[in-house]
Amino acid sequence: MRTVRVRLGALTRVEYSCLVEVPDNATDEQTMDMADKIYDRTDGGEYVDDPYFWERGMTQIEDDEIGDGRRIEFIATPDPENNGGLNIEWIPAEEG
Repeated sequence: MRTVRVRLGALTRVEYSCLVEVPDNATDEQTMDMADKIYDRTDGGEYVDDPYFWERGMTQIEDDEIGDGRRIEFIATPDPENNGGLNIEWIPAEEG
């Protein structure tokens, strides 16, 4: 048996919400311009956690027992073009 460290990442979101009155005849572009101005003026401290948004992030595996003190690692990220499959990227670890 050997021991590996598994690190699971998750992507969460914070959001800011407010009600704004806009003219009845405002176009979508004008409304989006106004929303962009609100975004530019809103401090990050005014955002709150969105408890409903959660997405799988990066997965890492570290193996410290390959015999010569080096570490091997791979990163698995979701692949939306592969029906929930994963892209695997091997990362050679630095000499330890």
